[in-house]
Amino acid sequence: MTKSSKKSLSEVSKPTKVLIPIILGLAVVAYLLYRNFDLEQFRNLSWNRRTIFYIGLAIVVYMIRHVALSYRLMIMSDHHFSFKKSVQLIFIWEFASAISPTSLGGSATATIFLAQEKLSAARSMTIVIYSIVLDTLYFIVTFIFLIPIVGAILVYPGVESIFSSNPYNISFYIIMLFMLSYGVFFFYGLFISPESIQKTLNWFAKRKLLRRWQDKIEQTASDITVSSKQLRTKGTQFHVKNSILTGVAWFCKFLTVPLLIFAIAQLVEFDLFETLKMTARNQSMYAITAFSPTPGSAGVAEVVFANFYSDYISKTGATFIAIIWRLMTYYVYLFAGFIILPLWIKSIMQRRKVEKLENIND
Repeated sequence: MTKSSKKSLSEVSKPTKVLIPIILGLAVVAYLLYRNFDLEQFRNLSWNRRTIFYIGLAIVVYMIRHVALSYRLMIMSDHHFSFKKSVQLIFIWEFASAISPTSLGGSATATIFLAQEKLSAARSMTIVIYSIVLDTLYFIVTFIFLIPIVGAILVYPGVESIFSSNPYNISFYIIMLFMLSYGVFFFYGLFISPESIQKTLNWFAKRKLLRRWQDKIEQTASDITVSSKQLRTKGTQFHVKNSILTGVAWFCKFLTVPLLIFAIAQLVEFDLFETLKMTARNQSMYAITAFSPTPGSAGVAEVVFANFYSDYISKTGATFIAIIWRLMTYYVYLFAGFIILPLWIKSIMQRRKVEKLENIND
């Protein structure tokens, strides 16, 4: 383990990295309860067998998401990681994402910790870049598919046209355009012409305005070329499996909110079209909050949640759903990762010591 890797991993495992998003989240939740709580609205919420069923179903769905991501990692590593190891690594990956600004995610840290598991730096980078491409393609393809079915209202309540001047609507399409741009960029670099991308990036790296990032840009260019060579040796089945698992993982992630709304909102009955619309709305909310400066959108996601689902549930109900949703999909990874990561680092260090002693004895 290199000094830079040790430093990066020790930074991630600092208690303050976990405390900051927890404090932010708790402060916002307290504010929302103070601002939005209404006793009459609270009495209209459903707390019965249906509540238990749908919350339980939401938990199962989110567990399926973790399983899908774990299988994807196992396949991407050509079974270098067992399924059990992949489950552990996804916990760490999600933890890294939870303590990083959403726009950065846990990808940078993922490259480091994957490399610690006797996986080459090139293979680690290939997995991370390929994951970014598949995730981006999912967003682009699903929105192209959903807009004709659900309509522009999938972005935000009351939005009736893709040309609406609603700030959320404008932000959404700007972000989607940005995602499409870098998705096409990486896809072209990985599967069509990595040499062209490498030359283009190296040219930009030498410009005066970008010279301070020259090393990183050139490294990215090199990583894309290496990743392309590795991915081009894979058959169609490899890409189909990973694409399906990506779709399952993301759909399960966004399906949790509709299930929680069915659990809490007494007047909202199950309907396939409305479920699809709420799922798409969750996806839209995720994209819009993707550039939040706070770790894992802590505080921001809780605040905007009620606005995105104002056509389904009261502000009081939305506050309680937001709390359950974030506990289930965000804070669980904060707490689990805080426990798993130090144990994983310890096991890596112990393994390195054993290997070093074996090399000395040899």
